[in-house]
Amino acid sequence: MSVFMYMLLGRILRAFCRLRWKYLLSGSIVLVQKGAVFEIGEKTKIKKCRLSVAEGATVKIGNRCLISGAIIRVYDQLYIGDFSIIEKGRNSINPFYIIEGKCVLSHHIRLRCNIWIRYGGILRIGEYTNMNEGGEIRVDEQVNIGSFNQISYEVMIWDTNTHNIYSKDERRKLAINKWPSFGYEYERPKTAPVSIGNDCWIGREVVVLKGTIIEDCVIIGFRTLLSGCHIDKNCSVVQEMKIRCFINKI
Repeated sequence: MSVFMYMLLGRILRAFCRLRWKYLLSGSIVLVQKGAVFEIGEKTKIKKCRLSVAEGATVKIGNRCLISGAIIRVYDQLYIGDFSIIEKGRNSINPFYIIEGKCVLSHHIRLRCNIWIRYGGILRIGEYTNMNEGGEIRVDEQVNIGSFNQISYEVMIWDTNTHNIYSKDERRKLAINKWPSFGYEYERPKTAPVSIGNDCWIGREVVVLKGTIIEDCVIIGFRTLLSGCHIDKNCSVVQEMKIRCFINKI
């Protein structure tokens, strides 16, 4: 057998050693690297998931949680409180989590959205908060979402521009050197923390961008876009829409 085959076989055996076999029966692949912390509470179920925990990372999931149909990659810290649900919604794609920072999810929450934390960002979500499918939370600095919030379908919550605006020459250089990875970033883009209070209702297709502060008991209407706003408590917010009519020339 060649040296290459020995090396390949060794990698496969090491991967098997890191695999949590008991989750295979529920259709999941749970891979925990050496030096990682992986703790699961009593009667918590992991079903049809792909969960990987990198070396030195920490995952702690509370009691009686359900993690179903999700793709989760943890490179730093993920904490999930008791009785919480992360699941695939009806007729939706599998939610994915990329955790390159700190993610703290309280008890009794239900999430069907995507979460992407980069550059050591921090995400905190309070108890009894629900976010439906099709949405995404992006964190490069800090996002705080309070308790008892209802967040509808396809809602975007970003504290970041997600990309830097480089010169044409710099962008071309990155495209060539990082092919086939387009949109490569080597530094954190512009960010500003996002804060959402308690007891809020955020409607379908709402976009909440960096620097936005939403206080308690706020209603955000369908397809409203908020960027760098401060919404006082007990307010309702809707997007201003203008309709233009033209006479048909027949």
